Amino acid sequence: MRRGWWVPVLASALLLSGCGGGSSAPVAISVSPKTVTLSPGASQTFKATVTNTSNVSVTWQVNSTPGGTAKLGTINVFGVYTAPITEPTPPTVNVTAVSQADATKSATALVTIAQPSGAGNQQAQSLPIKLGTSGGDSLDLTKSGNTITC
Repeated sequence: MRRGWWVPVLASALLLSGCGGGSSAPVAISVSPKTVTLSPGASQTFKATVTNTSNVSVTWQVNSTPGGTAKLGTINVFGVYTAPITEPTPPTVNVTAVSQADATKSATALVTIAQPSGAGNQQAQSLPIKLGTSGGDSLDLTKSGNTITC
């Protein structure tokens, strides 16, 4: 009678260990916005959403460097990315949020750093600029007889 007492106990323990021990969903993470274009020196706030864990903290990286660099742009713990003051080569960087609950989970946004449209046509004017001139070129005016229209 004493030899078989452990069989029902072992069977009950195995059955109970399966109760409520189902697999939980893996940690998931997303970043918004997914893409953005910024002027050199401009800033953008990114938002990371971490699900399936109580630890929703993230570590921010720029091109795999925590916090970024002056050459590629920096990002603080609040997700505020600041582009470098000059365009990097290439002019795109990856801003990544890495889950602190599971460092194998991350999400990335693509940032393009570019001068605003038309900025390439702007040239520095030499000083002093003569009064009555626009500082532009000869195509900035129209002549009709003795009348010049700018």
